[in-house]
Amino acid sequence: MPRRGSAAAARVAASLVAVQLALTFPLPAGAQETDWFPAWQTAMRQRDTTQAAALAREAAARGDPRGKQAFATMLALGLGVTRDTVEARRLMTEAAAAGLAGARTELGKMLLNGTGGPVDAERAHEHLAVAAEQGQAEAMFYLSVVLGAPQFPRQDPAAAFAAAHRAALAGFAPAFARVGYLMMQGTGVARDPERAVEWFRQGAARNDLQSMAYLGWATATGTGTGRDGPAGERLLNAAAGAGNLWAMATLTTLYREGLALTRDYSRAYTWATIALARGHTGASLRTARDELEKLLTPEQVAAAQRAARDWSPKAVAAARTGTTPAAPAPAGNGTAFFVSSDGHALTNHHVIRDCKRLGTTDFGDAAVVYQDESADLAIVRTDKPPAAWARFRTTPPRLGETVYAFGFPLYGRLATGGNFTAGVISALAGPGNNANRIQITAQIQPGNSGGPVLDEQGRVVGVTVATLRMEAAGGTIAPQNVNFAVNGTIAQARLASSGVTPSVAGDQRTLRPDEVAEIARQYSTVLQCYR
Repeated sequence: MPRRGSAAAARVAASLVAVQLALTFPLPAGAQETDWFPAWQTAMRQRDTTQAAALAREAAARGDPRGKQAFATMLALGLGVTRDTVEARRLMTEAAAAGLAGARTELGKMLLNGTGGPVDAERAHEHLAVAAEQGQAEAMFYLSVVLGAPQFPRQDPAAAFAAAHRAALAGFAPAFARVGYLMMQGTGVARDPERAVEWFRQGAARNDLQSMAYLGWATATGTGTGRDGPAGERLLNAAAGAGNLWAMATLTTLYREGLALTRDYSRAYTWATIALARGHTGASLRTARDELEKLLTPEQVAAAQRAARDWSPKAVAAARTGTTPAAPAPAGNGTAFFVSSDGHALTNHHVIRDCKRLGTTDFGDAAVVYQDESADLAIVRTDKPPAAWARFRTTPPRLGETVYAFGFPLYGRLATGGNFTAGVISALAGPGNNANRIQITAQIQPGNSGGPVLDEQGRVVGVTVATLRMEAAGGTIAPQNVNFAVNGTIAQARLASSGVTPSVAGDQRTLRPDEVAEIARQYSTVLQCYR
């Protein structure tokens, strides 16, 4: 897959982004709405950036954190005020220190890109990680960028993919292109061109130009989808026509090579000229343009240069991309853990109930192969097999022993790398003396359902089911540390009856909690229910 080119922000696009930002700056916790902000929003909607800058400057001078964030944004873009990236970075730092998640996101981007000062990937990571945990989808996206950046000393491809995936699930359009790109490359996730193309389709349907460009390349070359040169050419030209530099550079290559598209040196030269004029910094593109110029007549060169001078970006609608409608968001998320090398995974029946389709984060779709509503257990089989799977204990659980629960609670809002909690077995039966259940004190939340409960030797002793909920005056309450799991012996019996032989492990050394957590993480996955 061709590499992405760098881009310089267009002034018109920057103005539109700023107008959108005017509607999304969140108030700090406990803060009250101030009188300047609605007026600032109105000025931005009316494109009166001078008035907006004056209002934001005054608010910033009074020490208002959101005023600092707003004025820093305008200084960075040069909207209504002389551009000053150094002062913008200083003010954004102060706004971030006041706890504004949006300011942390913007500061992280500045630190990553070297806006207003040196590049500082470590500090960018620090701010973006916090903002991501505060629910900022854009921060999740840029956190993914940092985790994969060459200048970041602790690169983590798997975490980079997880952050991008989380941003896409939250609806941040540019994340769809990144998820697909990483999946197409096999970076931090199993390589899967077909699924990558589906992510590109979803991003293009949301009018994301990079997704549209990637989809055009895949369609033109037949990578991960059926080859259709004309359709791919239309998508690439639509993205390039709207200002996407990667699409321009890709069209240069494809028109020049004449493989996926009909060879056209004049068009290749024109797009290379436009891309370089718009801020593409690739040395190889500059070399290609110079070589193409030698293949054209003086008249052709003059015509192409004239077309490049007269070029301006044009808006493109998702309806013109030929993409399919965006896929629906999951109706719910649970946890599953692998119990065989063939892709069999165990979860709760209530996690898969009434689902038309089941998906996972890294192993493709999943199909139900066994279900037992009375035991609240189900077995699914994923498209892709795992590298690790669980081992069960051969002896029954003991009252008072230490156990650990692993799962993916509140996926997309809490950490996407999994949640690990400790507790003890507080009862050997569930509600109504149900012997198929054990009671544990390890904390769980919605989304933990179907995850493994492990002993100190890393063996499965149960499958997380639910937390106790009781009706009380004023509504439903959940008493602390009263949680339940399917007894591991029951789970083993159900696996055997379904034709899946569970792996078991005898006594071994006691492991540290972090070792148990890593074991559980390796064979657990998010299970997404689509209705």
